[in-house]
Amino acid sequence: MKKFIIAIVSVLVISLVCASFVGCKDPNVNTSGIEGFGSTKPTAEPATAINGDMSAIEMLMAGVDNYYAADYVASNSVGALVTEVLGLKFTQFVKSQGIRQGSANGDYKQFSNNLSGSIGTSLMTVYIWEETAYDKTNGAETIYFRNGLKKDLGVVDYGDGTYDMAFKEGKTFQPVEKFTDVSAYQSSKAANPTKIWMYDIDETTYIVDQSVEPVDNKDGTYTFTIVADPKLSTVEYTEQMMYMLGSSGVSPDGFEFKEIKLEITIWENGYFKSLKLTESYYMQVAGFIDTTITLNSTRQFSYVDSEKGFTPTDLAQKMFTD
Repeated sequence: MKKFIIAIVSVLVISLVCASFVGCKDPNVNTSGIEGFGSTKPTAEPATAINGDMSAIEMLMAGVDNYYAADYVASNSVGALVTEVLGLKFTQFVKSQGIRQGSANGDYKQFSNNLSGSIGTSLMTVYIWEETAYDKTNGAETIYFRNGLKKDLGVVDYGDGTYDMAFKEGKTFQPVEKFTDVSAYQSSKAANPTKIWMYDIDETTYIVDQSVEPVDNKDGTYTFTIVADPKLSTVEYTEQMMYMLGSSGVSPDGFEFKEIKLEITIWENGYFKSLKLTESYYMQVAGFIDTTITLNSTRQFSYVDSEKGFTPTDLAQKMFTD
């Protein structure tokens, strides 16, 4: 069974204030990502070729193989996290970016950040800014981690449906933490940052009759949809979510994923182009407050280091120089 993981941060924290940098409103969130990013077809020979006769799950697994084999890959994800509780809806924006230099099958360096902030009138607000750098050289693995404290962060509203995170004046990241043991990092911070997504998806966990077989778009890409069993594909993810929620002061009961859907566009040579994700889960807060949370996001992939939004650098040191 293959296990594929992406660091998508979904943490619920109860608060009694609106986001400090944003007016109390509930706007639509721009999920288009970086304009033009990921539009260049990669030219490198893929590790696993695809063809129009493949099933959706076969194309997915080929795309994962090629993702890990790529010498350079960057991704940009933008979306909205909607919480439904007590008949009300609250919206948070979520953003993540990642870049890796060197094939994940050998020595490589990888950097990623994850941001989440409230953008509406909300009793539930999340401020997250986490950055992780991963360095694997000659078999030795080192992880660097840092984050911004909620009290030091605020959301910037650009007024056009896009949002970002900013430090308040005079505030900055907490000191960098260093791990040389991956399991120690996982137990204290997050899932393995080198994986592509937090779902166990293979022939036994995806739902055939709800998925959509590949469609040739006649533009050098295929599109297909994978719907995964929300329980079987999230065993490890559920454990991680329970840890993250607990560490944020939330004690959920009856936590359960309700939907995992991936709408994927893949280049005809087998590299992922974009991913639209729908992820939904249910829980009870304080033992009786029914809560449903749904993440909708768009993730774009690039294999060209000159595309707007990312520049190659010494990724393990990036967090010290930014």
